[in-house]
Amino acid sequence: MTLSLSELTPDERDLLKTAQALFGRPADPLSMSRFLEAAQERRRRLGVTPAQSWNLLDKGLTEWLEIWNLAAKGLEAGFFQWPAQLDALIEVIQEWAPFAPKRRLKVLSLNSGAGYEAASLAMALLSSGLKAKGWEIVIYGLEMIPDLVKEAKLAIYSPASLAPLPKELSRRFFVPRSGGFHFEAAVSDYRHFNLNPARLENPPEELWAADLIVARGLTWDALDQELTSWPQRLKPLFGPDCFLLTAPGEFWPGLTDFYLEERDGVTYYRRDTGRPVGRLGKKPYQKESPSPEPQIQSLRWLVEEKLAEDPALARETAVELIHEEALEGYLRPESLANIARIEEALGRSAALKAVREVLNSLQSDALG
Repeated sequence: MTLSLSELTPDERDLLKTAQALFGRPADPLSMSRFLEAAQERRRRLGVTPAQSWNLLDKGLTEWLEIWNLAAKGLEAGFFQWPAQLDALIEVIQEWAPFAPKRRLKVLSLNSGAGYEAASLAMALLSSGLKAKGWEIVIYGLEMIPDLVKEAKLAIYSPASLAPLPKELSRRFFVPRSGGFHFEAAVSDYRHFNLNPARLENPPEELWAADLIVARGLTWDALDQELTSWPQRLKPLFGPDCFLLTAPGEFWPGLTDFYLEERDGVTYYRRDTGRPVGRLGKKPYQKESPSPEPQIQSLRWLVEEKLAEDPALARETAVELIHEEALEGYLRPESLANIARIEEALGRSAALKAVREVLNSLQSDALG
């Protein structure tokens, strides 16, 4: 179902408005659709009327979280869902490691779900050789849905979820257990917290000063009016030499003390430590862009075609476009301009400002 706000019933509007007030989400149209579908499914399972359902919701957060859990179950999850970004990230970490103040890498996975992302990070970092060089690796996952946190802590995964993994990773990191295979993290500390990353207030000191924060898609489902306060509220999470990895085409507003760098088409934020690093690792923009592959050009046309009809679906295609350009090793300004038009169509002024700042900065660097 594709959400059309004009077609929502008053009850659906009230449901979304209350959920947004309680959790700071859902804000993304596709996420709102999933949330409404989950609420309907929850009523069917309980056999209650909409009025009776509201009575349950009024009693506390438990029923709301059951709806969120149902909505999350409809999402596809798996290990190594973003290989191009992960490969580039590991290269960056390996180059950063010799200059790090201590041999300790602290990682936060925001919106970590059932632990697939945190486990993928652990496997990639352990396979990179850091552990063998005496590094302490700490990985924490944050997720607001209690059932998903329980799954992440249990770390039991089905044989089907392991099927796409290379055999050497399956043998090294997973051991048979009742109900599936248990993930053996093999890092110094591997924990999951029941916290809402989009509404994180006064984060526990245990989470402070991370070296790497992975927050893919977090801004897309957060209310636009809350984005501008994120840098200040989440400030304790960022260590003095921190990296921030977002989804392709996703940018955070207000990160004034961070540079945006690029590695083989994958962009990431890096805190300015005063060391002589370039504004971009490899400049993704040149005065003359190389001709795009036919598949990339077709995706760009598809984004522009969908933009007039459904900006949320257009953004999904734009993310696929940027991913393909990452594999090609060249990120084009036209792709970011499409992201800016999409954010504008969705009415996300704070997100639009962030994209424009990035685009202007990168284009200025390329011309310089």
